[in-house]
Amino acid sequence: MEKLTKEEMGEIALIVLKEQARKERIPDANNLKRNLGNASKVLGIPTQKLLSFWVAVYQDLFSSILGEAVEIKFKKAPKNISIFKKLFHF
Repeated sequence: MEKLTKEEMGEIALIVLKEQARKERIPDANNLKRNLGNASKVLGIPTQKLLSFWVAVYQDLFSSILGEAVEIKFKKAPKNISIFKKLFHF
């Protein structure tokens, strides 16, 4: 088995974390504060550092999601059919 460097492990961990974050609900401010406080106690990492990390991860994730959203294309409905008819199959 290949031995990974700390840098490679960190890169992989960040990819896994971002994928997990993409699938989970974004916490509101109160839950985020509580979650970071609890994680700080368990991990021994200052809450401010955890918050900075969380913000960096989610900024990158949002940037990626927004970039994908910009690429979404919709078919144009024919001019003679109202949107209501098209949506509700009338």
